[in-house]
Amino acid sequence: MFTPEREAHSKPISTDNVQSNPSPTGIAKTLVSQLLEKQNTFGSKALTASTTSAESSYRPRQTEPPALSKEAEPTKRARLGAESPPAAVTTSAAVTATPAEAAGTPCVDLAVPQPAVASTTGLGPAVSSSVLQNAISDALAPLSEQIRGEIRNLHLDIIRQGFMYQEQIRTLRQECSEARMLRQEIDRLRRENEQLRRYLCLAWKLGRLNHVAIAVPDMAQASSFWKNVMQAEKVSDSIPMPEHGVYTVFVELGNTKIELLHPLGDKSPIAGFLAKNKQGGIHHICLEVPDIVAALGTLKVCGVRPLSETPKIGAHGLPVVFLHPKDCGGVL
Repeated sequence: MFTPEREAHSKPISTDNVQSNPSPTGIAKTLVSQLLEKQNTFGSKALTASTTSAESSYRPRQTEPPALSKEAEPTKRARLGAESPPAAVTTSAAVTATPAEAAGTPCVDLAVPQPAVASTTGLGPAVSSSVLQNAISDALAPLSEQIRGEIRNLHLDIIRQGFMYQEQIRTLRQECSEARMLRQEIDRLRRENEQLRRYLCLAWKLGRLNHVAIAVPDMAQASSFWKNVMQAEKVSDSIPMPEHGVYTVFVELGNTKIELLHPLGDKSPIAGFLAKNKQGGIHHICLEVPDIVAALGTLKVCGVRPLSETPKIGAHGLPVVFLHPKDCGGVL
């Protein structure tokens, strides 16, 4: 049969405070505090329990419950069932008779359970770290595969752009090579042109002034002026030249001539000149050269445009070539 002291000694330890502080240190402190209270109740000696030792290392020791008599066993089971702790945290304290107690010295053995690896929160049941890690890995797997695909596509784009840039660089190098060759060819032609110009310049020299041509609206009045007023040595008669579309009169001077021009027909170039200059004026000047063909070739090389590709026979029966006034300082 149980004595009052024995019954108080075998009463289960409350786990109400343990559930509020489920850490191993908190569990140990709570259990030690309850055991000290029980020791003061039945007046036994000080309970030998080291809080420091419980905080640093606690390993539960499996102990067997004390053997109860047949009359007290049903009552004990009923009381233990009514005072069973919540399912969230399970603790047990077993009191057994040790050799010291058998000798008259009461002693209490404390069995503290090892905390589970699972984390317990108020939001749901305990979840192990491995299950949580697997769940996170499963959730991140599609995202990881998508990132790998984007990186793979980015690498392919970089490779394609690299090939495209290489092709552009190859084309640019080829164009630069062609431009370099073209520049060399232009330089060669320029040198040859310069040599040809020097050769053509040596082939002919500019001679004296042959005559100055003046367009006049009235041929009779102009002839009378040079003959009677200017006292010219000789003034020729008016000579028609249908191939040039003009009438011509030559005024002989001591060192040169003056050619008077009057339109012959509606398509005469002198008619257009007089339309712009009602009173007439200097139309062109004529210079002598020893070789007109060589002179024409040199002038073409120098960029002077002739009004005809080949020389024509002029008023004196000699070949003549008219040059564009825009290439000769505004003078024909």
